[in-house]
Amino acid sequence: QEIDLAIIESSSLDISRKGKGVVPRGIVAAVQRGSTARSLVPMTDGKRVYVQHALGADLMSDEGVLREKGAGLENTVFVVCGRMALLEDSYRILQSMFCTTKDGCENLLGKHFFTNI
Repeated sequence: QEIDLAIIESSSLDISRKGKGVVPRGIVAAVQRGSTARSLVPMTDGKRVYVQHALGADLMSDEGVLREKGAGLENTVFVVCGRMALLEDSYRILQSMFCTTKDGCENLLGKHFFTNI
């Protein structure tokens, strides 16, 4: 079974270039997918593009990598690392996208959304 990974970084510092040695191709590809997601959110007035907004844009946009792959609560695990505002916003974004009409969605979201701060 194949697993796709997307890493959406909060800064423009590319993790695939950090550290020493060779970075596995899977990590490089995951960072590229995340970079694509970030590019879907237009910067306004020079403000930052936040990870949670890039995630939401990617899931909604026809050009989104996650949407193209059919990402949803049934087949995707979302892992968020960061400050509390990022965690709360990400949860609300996923909730608003996936839990508007589905029964039991809150339970499913609880099983597929993980945080690490």
